[in-house]
This record gives sequence, structure tokens and C-alpha cells, in this order.
Amino acid sequence: LLHKLVTQLSPSILKAAGVPTYRAVQKAGEFVVTFPRAYHTGFNCGFNCAEAVNVAPVDWLPHGQSAVELYREQHHKTSVSHDKLLIGAAKQALRTLKEENRE
Repeated sequence: LLHKLVTQLSPSILKAAGVPTYRAVQKAGEFVVTFPRAYHTGFNCGFNCAEAVNVAPVDWLPHGQSAVELYREQHHKTSVSHDKLLIGAAKQALRTLKEENRE
């Protein structure tokens, strides 16, 4: 069931296995940050309109590379090209350097 959107574990099962568990209640206008290598799930209590966006700062790129390697070992396809993100970040850094050198 790993990598399936339908996989949801009870926190009590995780706690019994010694996995630290935490609960967050997100209110309107708030953000929840999930750190690399963290299992997360959501549950709606009543009517809800939600949106999820995956973002990461540049210093998380090594975590992305680790995920790519793990997915490769597990024969699982990634949803985003890590190489494309890395190249995009490098191009942006070069553009920024060029602009700074012009000033």
C-alpha cells in the first residue's frame, strides 16, 4: 500500500510501533508545513474546501534526490522531475548572479 493515496494508518498503530505522532488543527488562512520524509494524512471534520500545494525551498533539493533514489529502488515513478527542478534552480541562480553583476 506504500505510495497509494488510499493508505491511511491509525495514529494508535503508529504509536504502538514507537513512531512519534502529532496532531495539527488547521484553521482558515493557516498553512501546515510537512518536512521531508514525514508521513502525513488529512481528515475533514464536516464541510470543507481544501487545496494542497507541494513547495520546497532550494535547500531541500538533497531531500528530493534521496526520494528519487528511494523511489528508483522501489520501482515507483516520481510525480515531479527532480532533475528539472535542479536545472531550473541553477538557471535562476545564474540569472540572479548576472543581474547582481550588472549593478
